[in-house]
Amino acid sequence: MTTSGRRTARRDITNLTGLRGGLYCRVSRVDEKNKDRLQETGQEKSTEDQEAVGREWASRQGVVVADIYSDPHRSASRFATKARENFDRLVADIGAGKLDLIWFWELSRSSRRLGVFAELRDLCRDKGVLWVIRDRAYDPASYADMMTLGMLSVIGENESEMTSERVRRGKASAATDGMPAGLIPYGYRRVYHPQTREFLRQEPNVYDSNGRPIEDSPAYVVREIYDRIAAGESLAKIRRSLETRRVPAPRGGKWTIFAIRYIAQNPTYIGQRVHQAASHRPADRHAAILPGVDTRWPPLVGEETFWAVQRKFADPARAKFRPGRGVHLLSCIARCAECGAVMVCHTKTSKKLGRAYQYYECNDWAHVGIKKTALDDFVEEVMKRWLSHRDVYAALTSGDDSELAAQARADVERLNHQLEECRASGEDPDADAVFWERRARALAGKLTEAQKLAQSATLPLVLAGNIGPEAAEKWDSLDLAIQRQIIKATADIRVKKSPTGRGNGRDVNVGERIEWQWLLGPEADQPRPVT
Repeated sequence: MTTSGRRTARRDITNLTGLRGGLYCRVSRVDEKNKDRLQETGQEKSTEDQEAVGREWASRQGVVVADIYSDPHRSASRFATKARENFDRLVADIGAGKLDLIWFWELSRSSRRLGVFAELRDLCRDKGVLWVIRDRAYDPASYADMMTLGMLSVIGENESEMTSERVRRGKASAATDGMPAGLIPYGYRRVYHPQTREFLRQEPNVYDSNGRPIEDSPAYVVREIYDRIAAGESLAKIRRSLETRRVPAPRGGKWTIFAIRYIAQNPTYIGQRVHQAASHRPADRHAAILPGVDTRWPPLVGEETFWAVQRKFADPARAKFRPGRGVHLLSCIARCAECGAVMVCHTKTSKKLGRAYQYYECNDWAHVGIKKTALDDFVEEVMKRWLSHRDVYAALTSGDDSELAAQARADVERLNHQLEECRASGEDPDADAVFWERRARALAGKLTEAQKLAQSATLPLVLAGNIGPEAAEKWDSLDLAIQRQIIKATADIRVKKSPTGRGNGRDVNVGERIEWQWLLGPEADQPRPVT
């Protein structure tokens, strides 16, 4: 956030009619135990409740709600680990001059950090943007108003620090007492006192009366995973076995290699307590084991087996997976039309051709495979046509009825018309070509900004600025990560098997093997082949 440093005139905070307001709603977490009491006393509100209060206030004051900025389950303290995407968007919109005031349920919803408060205050002072806390307006240009809010901000930051210190002390004490933390690990269940709900123990899920895990129970599966890895089986083979037997996966859904690997590298299963691991990486978790702590749960796996499995994972010959961001356009985005599994990229060396080539293949059962370059080229061509199509642009930028979005769409139409007139005038042999060229460039810049504004209220963020007449040319310059996000947000792409008797698909048009469903735009929810 930057400011100009100039002195800003005070605004009239008694008449807010017609001003463009942004409502910022945030809740760090829901205290289920005290939820009803907090809501009754007004100490806590969900983001939905905050929005309802803000809209009601805006209606009474005649304020136009230009946008809602909601960050549920996001902390505003300096200890927060998750970004507040919509707070960042709010700051950007203030800087762009899209808002005249911002509304908060209470000041701590904006931030519990004094530095963030000061930066937001300076930005709003520079842009002439008012603050409203619940139903009282404040002017950042007023030193008296900001002194009051500054004191509240200091109090909020201090409360955040005290809360964090209490939590740290509580977690450290629980760790040294051998208490479990976080989600219940797969393979265990927790037992609580029926009246007081006090934690009693964490026990295997499920053993029989002789102390043996029942077949295909979570406790049994944990032991099975360790035994099979120690015997040299691959994670992919174990995953297929569990899926074939229809063993329920942790947290529901399908078994994944990542879930199996996480179980196989978790010290919980040898009855060890981990505290303050630097990350979820196995090396960090192993280094964070608390020695000499008697935990409140029995081990499911012997230490010898556990560390034997860890040595196998450390073997360079086994390390075929390389973590990191996606490096292939459609890996884990395109899906198999036969079973719905994601398709991943593989490399194979052709003895006949004497060179390596890459192909996408169904990750679960290898139902279908298709040459990478052929599918990438086809999908990129379809995406370019769709992103730059006039009907798609019109459909995706006409769905918001807010005054701000309506004005932006009108600006797009006006600037398009002016740009066409400008270009026509520049072609007149008697006209000043240099003047009209400069005029066209200026209008084109304004048009780009108006298009982004018109799109921002109705589109996924990744599409803003990436649809319209220039989208096809812009596509090739986009970062691969952005291209992947655009495809994932807009299309469901499924690859079918090659038609019978047509070899491996070498003579088949790629479009004949694709089932394509748009998720947005005029053709949304209309599955159809693409040719």
